[in-house]
Amino acid sequence: MPADVGENGDLPEGPLSDRELKSLRRIIRDDDRARWFWRSMRIWATYISAAIAGLYASWEVIARAIKYALGLR
Repeated sequence: MPADVGENGDLPEGPLSDRELKSLRRIIRDDDRARWFWRSMRIWATYISAAIAGLYASWEVIARAIKYALGLR
């Protein structure tokens, strides 16, 4: 077995190299950004859904008000 392979046979043991640390930091940063993005999308999707539901629920009132404003009865 090569010297850089651990007991489980798949990962080297010992301290991480600078390149590995940089890659690990990039993975953590990208994961944080993805979590922020999806958290923001869930919030915006909730707002948009509520706005659409509100418009749909009040569509009859809005249509009546527009017809009244335009003089169409």
